[in-house]
Amino acid sequence: MNRLAICVAVLMFLGGSYLFAQSSASKVCVSGMQGASGSTSATASRDALIKSLGKQKGLRVAIESLTASTDEPGLEEAKQKGCAYLLTTSLLEDHTESAYSQGVLMARSTPTFFVTVGYKMTNVADGSEVLSGSAKAQDSSSSQHAVDYSMNKIASKVGGFLKSGK
Repeated sequence: MNRLAICVAVLMFLGGSYLFAQSSASKVCVSGMQGASGSTSATASRDALIKSLGKQKGLRVAIESLTASTDEPGLEEAKQKGCAYLLTTSLLEDHTESAYSQGVLMARSTPTFFVTVGYKMTNVADGSEVLSGSAKAQDSSSSQHAVDYSMNKIASKVGGFLKSGK
């Protein structure tokens, strides 16, 4: 009888620990990218960041998209949705450079799109900044693709922060 009671107690402890770990996962709200222009989309950029965060190995976090793209309305919406953190991004740089390459009959212009995306993660409870930085990327197909690469870099940095439990 004692062995059965011990086994049941251990199973209950392990089950409770698992449920507690599941419920203690952080919830991160992600806003649309500020400063998006005609060649980049605020919602497509937000969705790329959410997708990249979802692909992070070992990251147990709930991710919620927001309609707001600025800090104040985003913080209010994040509070309403019960998020622990608000992740905002802004397009800091977006420019194109063209280089000429030799073709068979003539030289042709090849554009390269350069972007820098800034990010800030805010603790929703007290409004304090917990993580910030920027990510640069370049791509030869479009500014949006370069932004998507930046969002992947940002997701890695945010994922590392969340995994560290700070």
